[in-house]
Amino acid sequence: MTGSASRRPRRVSTARPAAWSADSSSPRTSAAAAGLVVVLTPGQGLAGVGRVVALFLAIKVLDDTIIQPFTIGRSVHLHPALLLGSVVVGNHALGVLGMIVAVPAATVLQETVRLLLEHRRVLARRDLRHQPQRLVV
Repeated sequence: MTGSASRRPRRVSTARPAAWSADSSSPRTSAAAAGLVVVLTPGQGLAGVGRVVALFLAIKVLDDTIIQPFTIGRSVHLHPALLLGSVVVGNHALGVLGMIVAVPAATVLQETVRLLLEHRRVLARRDLRHQPQRLVV
């Protein structure tokens, strides 16, 4: 076989970046696409872009501060304030890695404290049952 016959033709990638796809779930891409629609719509001008940006920011803040803490908190049985606090502390301690590790670490800590308190309650009940009775003379 000759060298040219054994070579395979190069495969050209047809993958598009995520910013080009219509089903991209990136919030920035979605906001840019919505802004582009408003700009291309005649008669809207900068006021339309401002409304889209304001609506996007309001929805993003609502999602980040209320909706996500409640939904994630229910799934891992954490109070939303504890969830947000752990993510903030994780961010300050270790950056992005700390934010990723914060929720599981808070869940483990909460369950450990709960088990220790439950064990303490069981020991206290057992001690109350087995205390010797005092004789009053």
